[in-house]
Amino acid sequence: MVRKYLLILFELFFITGFLSSCSSANDDNISPIDIGSTGPITIEKGKIPFNVDGDITIQITPFIEFKLDVADESLIVIPTELLEIGEEYNIKITKDELNYIQKTIVRRPCLVYLGYVTNEPEIWQFCGNENISLTQTEGKVMDYAVSRSGSWIVYAVRNKEGGADIWEMDREGKNKEKVYGCGEVVCNNLAIDYLGSKIAFYSQGPDGALILLSLSDKQIVLVERGNISNVNFSPDGQFLRYFENNKGYLRVLDIENLNLIQTMESDSDLVGAWRNNGSSFLFGMRNYWEGIAGIEIFEADVGGESLTKLFDGRESSINYFQPTYFKSENLVVLVRMGFSGNSKQIWVVNKDGKKIFELTSDHQYEHSALSWNSAEEKLAFQRYLLTRSDSLPEVWIWENQNNQFKLIAKKAARAVWIP
Repeated sequence: MVRKYLLILFELFFITGFLSSCSSANDDNISPIDIGSTGPITIEKGKIPFNVDGDITIQITPFIEFKLDVADESLIVIPTELLEIGEEYNIKITKDELNYIQKTIVRRPCLVYLGYVTNEPEIWQFCGNENISLTQTEGKVMDYAVSRSGSWIVYAVRNKEGGADIWEMDREGKNKEKVYGCGEVVCNNLAIDYLGSKIAFYSQGPDGALILLSLSDKQIVLVERGNISNVNFSPDGQFLRYFENNKGYLRVLDIENLNLIQTMESDSDLVGAWRNNGSSFLFGMRNYWEGIAGIEIFEADVGGESLTKLFDGRESSINYFQPTYFKSENLVVLVRMGFSGNSKQIWVVNKDGKKIFELTSDHQYEHSALSWNSAEEKLAFQRYLLTRSDSLPEVWIWENQNNQFKLIAKKAARAVWIP
């Protein structure tokens, strides 16, 4: 059974006299392991030369607030704030007069996307200035998802029976393993939790179903039958969010007890992003004003009974899609001017819906699939040309610091940052 502790008490981190008198149980000069900017930091108990199941003290330098999961074979340090890219963090575990130090360094995020989507789709990664193919399936990849830790990627591959099986690999495309066979059924709409321990997916059979799979024991749980899409875990892995297309409901499930804690009306293209700490998320809801359809943008606190309406586009005849947090108090949204027609552009707005600036303004192109890297310094998106019937999607990056755009790949889609 996993035990969770919130270790943010300052006295745990500033007992300097005690810590300085402790003897070191490992070499302080060992090379740091690389981690993503969202964590977590997993420390195997077998590497710590003393028993850590009792009372221990954990200190992180530079100071960050965190949670601690004590699992059977590891300690899992979960930052409650984003780690700085390129920064080194030392985790010191102390018990009595012994301590163990785990050094880490935060790696730069990479961009993962589907390449050659029209004929031979494979999973590619853009890291630095290089595009690398992570899969070689002869164009059989149908879907994929990345873990928030940045360590794992799950993907669906077409099989000989006509269905699609679920596979897993690490961030470098190595250690590939089929984790669930789907037979004649297509398994898609994949999601993986932050630790890479659970996968959620849609089993697209005659009686479609949302399934939760534990990777440790391969046990499955039927969550809900229906036509499911937009499946994703909360950043802390405690909740599963998904959209039921036939009923038009956005739902939130508590993973621990499998209780459905929230249901709200929405639409598949109105589902927005989670806040980084997992406390809330954004979504849109369709409404009608004097017979004209419009969209309202809301913020929902997880488990809360009330919703906070942020804005709508009634007065300015604007529709908003896929709202995404940006710099805490602002949002990045897809915008369509006029209640019908026209392409979707990317705007930055405040929480009242007031436009701060237009990120794109070329109405020949339709924009979609927004994805920030963890530092919110680069925004990935896809676009295609509306004026040509043979137009194919492209993956682009917008760099916030210098307001520059960069083409990453043609015939590509579904770009997501992996920490």
